[in-house]
Amino acid sequence: MRFGLLLCVGLVFGCSQVTDLRDKLVAQPETQPQSTIDSGEAPLAAPLSVEPLPVEDSEPVTKPEPVKTAGLEARTVAALGDPARLGAWMETPLVTSERPGQVHYGDQGVNVTLIPAGGPPTGGSSLSLEAMQALGLPLTELTEVKVLF
Repeated sequence: MRFGLLLCVGLVFGCSQVTDLRDKLVAQPETQPQSTIDSGEAPLAAPLSVEPLPVEDSEPVTKPEPVKTAGLEARTVAALGDPARLGAWMETPLVTSERPGQVHYGDQGVNVTLIPAGGPPTGGSSLSLEAMQALGLPLTELTEVKVLF
């Protein structure tokens, strides 16, 4: 019985010590000297400022100069090709050898290099990022275009 009473007294005393320690730890940040906060020191990271990039005047897109073609015309569905590959090009099953051509969408047109792609002539084509931007095509959609070659 005495042992149980001593155990209870010890636990109550221990809990009060833990509570006092917790109160000291929680209150410690409030007891920091105000001089370190208002000392005028620069913050660790400066706030970011976002400024818009200047817009360059670009030439309006006009109809391309005629390219010597065989006079053939076809329609194909174009998707964005490899964006890391530079230049104006189209990989298409409509041609069997590399040759110059034009791609038209609406009233816009662009000169491209037509590159043969495997598959049936009714298969889709891949269009370069530069050509898609020149034609004003959405980069994430499949679009039917007219090809002159």
